[in-house]
Amino acid sequence: MILIAALAIKQINWRKKRDRLIACQLIAGSYLGALIVDLLKLTINRVRPHSALLNLRTSFLDTFGQELLKPDSVSRSVLMSFPSGHAAVAAGLAVSLCWFYPRGRSVFIVLAILASFQRINSLSHFLSDICIGAAIGIAGALVFAPTPNHADRGQ
Repeated sequence: MILIAALAIKQINWRKKRDRLIACQLIAGSYLGALIVDLLKLTINRVRPHSALLNLRTSFLDTFGQELLKPDSVSRSVLMSFPSGHAAVAAGLAVSLCWFYPRGRSVFIVLAILASFQRINSLSHFLSDICIGAAIGIAGALVFAPTPNHADRGQ
């Protein structure tokens, strides 16, 4: 919904190649990091804080794998804590929106941080999941960053 609103505000003319490029940069920059995170989640098992027997751990590395998994946890998603997809999308979207609407930069950044910390508060992620997810989201947005001569940078 945020992307739809951002594109509507930008008044994208889908018939113009330049406008389509702007729209694609905004969309791709917002979601490339999330796609990378989803691939990582399929290959790296890390138990979510709400499903972990954290009193049995001796180091943070113990949270990777299934050793600390509570016996009543049956869903595959309880092993998909690392990295955070929500943080990746929030950071990628915030960075992309900052390029197209620079006056809203502080709002976008604060909202991305709040969304990320909500994931910690709900015991869905560890801080490291959030940091790595956000870094991947930012990197994904940088891939599709507008070039410096991009004349239509959201006045």
